[in-house]
This record gives sequence, structure tokens and C-alpha cells, in this order.
Amino acid sequence: MPEPAYGIQLVYSEHEYPELVTVVRGGDAVLVPSAYHPNVAVPGHRIAFLWAMAAHREVQDRQFGVVNVQPRFQPVAAQPQSVRK
Repeated sequence: MPEPAYGIQLVYSEHEYPELVTVVRGGDAVLVPSAYHPNVAVPGHRIAFLWAMAAHREVQDRQFGVVNVQPRFQPVAAQPQSVRK
């Protein structure tokens, strides 16, 4: 993310009460101990991130390939729409 680009990082368990809302730039690191952690870049720029996972109990706590989507944002099945003629 070269200047002037930046992103916004959120970390929260409950979306009404975020534990962290911060500006992130190239080279920044954010500790996400648990919960949801969406991010977004400013218009016209991309955001990329690298994951580094750690756990107190490796087998029980560190699960690769598991994605937890916040229940409010679960994908919805496509609804049939009327075809216009």
C-alpha cells in the first residue's frame, strides 16, 4: 500500500462495540487475539494481509482452513426474480 493509500482495520466480538478501529498502512501489524477482523482499503487501492497464527494449545486452538463468518453476514441463497419482458 504505497502512500497515500491506507486501510481501516476493525477487531470485534460484537459489532456494536469494537475493541479496535485503526488506520493501517504498508508494513503495519495488527494483533487479532480472537473475534472478527474485517478490513477495507480506501477507494482505488487494494489491501493485502499476511496471516501468522499462534496458539496456547496448538492442536485445539489452531485450526487451518477454518473460516468463521459473522452470522449477520452469512451468504444468502439467491432469490428467484421475475423476468422482465
